[in-house]
Amino acid sequence: MFFKKPTLEKLVRFRRPEFQEKLVRARRFARKSEPVPESLGPRFLKAIGLGKTWVRLLLAAILLTALYFLLVSKVFLVTDALILSGGPSQDELQNALSKLSRERVYLVPKNHLLIFNKTRALAALRADFPEIRSIESFQRIFPNKAILAITERRPQYIWKTGQDYFYLDQDGVAFQNIASFNAASQTEPVISDETASKVSLGLPFKARALFGFADNLRRVWPQQIFSTGFSEFSLAGVASTELKVKTTAGFVVYFDLGRDAEIQIKNLAYLLNSGIKPETIGGL
Repeated sequence: MFFKKPTLEKLVRFRRPEFQEKLVRARRFARKSEPVPESLGPRFLKAIGLGKTWVRLLLAAILLTALYFLLVSKVFLVTDALILSGGPSQDELQNALSKLSRERVYLVPKNHLLIFNKTRALAALRADFPEIRSIESFQRIFPNKAILAITERRPQYIWKTGQDYFYLDQDGVAFQNIASFNAASQTEPVISDETASKVSLGLPFKARALFGFADNLRRVWPQQIFSTGFSEFSLAGVASTELKVKTTAGFVVYFDLGRDAEIQIKNLAYLLNSGIKPETIGGL
């Protein structure tokens, strides 16, 4: 093959510094590869401000600290509480609240200051002290204290079932067993359950109509009937629609719980006052 010899002019041009620099740049040239697109994870972390490693480490430390104080530490568990008046003793109160540490909401103890509230406090107290009716005021104090003002149940009736007697409050809730019942020393009327059903302390009876009727009867009877009083109530279970009222004269009156108490008592008063002679009432 025939090669043409380079001329002197070309040789001079090839040796110029400018040309040599171009050769050097040409030797160093490397085609840049296409940039690899960033994955969704790193882009998302950058978007929320967690693109840097030290930021992620700081956030992890904060989360671990929060989990420790929520799930492990006892620093913020409310076990020290104060009732402003009445109710259980300080030791009894603390024991009741400490039981909440064994119950959890999403792994957080129920007596943790963050989620401890009036509702949970009332449930914990009622479990041990059914005589507590409600919490009137509730205040949390950092880091692990609470101040409560409670309302206690007032006995309105005495519930008799079998050989057992219980106090019933204004809401129809059995809240205390009467260990030694003495009729002479009790001022509350007795309601006898003829079916001798079991009673659960702290739970309301499913007989709201009964207690409303009995309240009205106690209010209206002294205003309408003067020849005799009432001494005891009885019914065939909490689902009964009939209330038996034993009078101090000895006879028993049957009332329909589905009808107005005042109307029935006025009818009874009319019967006793106009249709029955006073001397015969004791023999009814």
